[in-house]
Amino acid sequence: MLFSLLLSKWSSCMFAGKKFLFYTLLLLLVGSINFLFRKKIAYAYADLLSYNSLYAVKEQFNITYLERLGRDSIRMRFGGENDSSQNDLQVFSGGRRIAQTRAPDLAIRPYTGVNRYRVRVNGKDSFDMQIEMFHGDTMPWLTLFQPVLRKAPSSVMDWAWTEAQAPTAAEEEFADRVLRDSMQVKRWQPSREKVLRIARYLLSRTVDKRGQPTDSMMRLSPVAQWRCVLSGLSPLFCGNYCRIMAWFANRVGVPCRVIECGSVTNGLAEGDHMFDEVYLAETGGWAYVDLMDANVFARKNGRFLNVVDVQRLLRYGPDPGFTALHYQGDTLAELPFQQVPSFARDFFNPNNDFYFYYGNYLRLVNTHSLWDKLCSFLYPKPYYVLYSDHADYPGYPFYIRLVTQYIFIAGLAGWPFFALGAFLLRLKIFQIGLRRQR
Repeated sequence: MLFSLLLSKWSSCMFAGKKFLFYTLLLLLVGSINFLFRKKIAYAYADLLSYNSLYAVKEQFNITYLERLGRDSIRMRFGGENDSSQNDLQVFSGGRRIAQTRAPDLAIRPYTGVNRYRVRVNGKDSFDMQIEMFHGDTMPWLTLFQPVLRKAPSSVMDWAWTEAQAPTAAEEEFADRVLRDSMQVKRWQPSREKVLRIARYLLSRTVDKRGQPTDSMMRLSPVAQWRCVLSGLSPLFCGNYCRIMAWFANRVGVPCRVIECGSVTNGLAEGDHMFDEVYLAETGGWAYVDLMDANVFARKNGRFLNVVDVQRLLRYGPDPGFTALHYQGDTLAELPFQQVPSFARDFFNPNNDFYFYYGNYLRLVNTHSLWDKLCSFLYPKPYYVLYSDHADYPGYPFYIRLVTQYIFIAGLAGWPFFALGAFLLRLKIFQIGLRRQR
């Protein structure tokens, strides 16, 4: 009887040992895949966004959901700071209000002979749409003059550039003094005016200081870089301009993000350039700023352009409506974009990619303490967004890295319990064997 029990326990022990070995090998495999994607596979930290998702922000009004209701009606939902659980929804046609309701979303059935509508949400945001019904159709044709965002956009503050190390009190005091006394920036000024004053001052002090910076420059804080340039210890280039501009702009409440363009062929970087985009709250959009080119804003018939807009317009010939505010002769003058010196014409070619860095990028990639490394390892979001008009890049590396990362963490947490279970089972069999010998 005792021998049968011992044999049964021994079989259980062997089975538990095999399970533990299989579990350990599987954990090592998942860890190896995660290590490979983290260290060797391109775009494992990148998200891929459409143009609309890239330039929409959570603070804006957005259409987030659209569906057909019945045979000839449509329902849509909204998002953004102005959205509420009971929206005041007004529908206009030909300048006349034809419907009003309070509801979280809008259901509309087109009127006979009327196909153009304007919808106002909470008396602030509005959008246009066109609904057409053709004879014999069982479903309306809808044209929206505002995109439907299938993916929730990021907050504008997710993009605002921050440095790896928090600024010291002395750096903050210096920056505030420069903003107040030298740049004449006031908190109540519109975003556009703040950007113009900051850019004009920075350019006025650096027109003769452009060049290859010293190796130590990029390791300094933006304030330290600025002081280093002013003291003549180092020239500055596009990356320095980006961080300095972002520091001052974010300091006065104008979100500024850093963007890089370029491509890599056989391990060689092609057309590498960095610049900024600032968020203008008054217009609800991102605007291109490139201090290395001495260009502050680019516009098309008066409308502020973002980086992708600039790249696309550069594919066509000279356009008098496509302009830039260019710094020359101690002032900013609006000139045709084709007439101003511009890295964009060289680097915004169709073969280049754009890397839109999230604001905490430097803090994620420059970790020093064990806690920072752990937080970076567990970070569930992408570090940057890859955008390209010329190629489709795989989105799976990011998700494989993320999934294997959390499977590995969960498996690692469970590994001691498997090991303890196998050890206790062996110990129990050993004790039974000792009692039998006695």
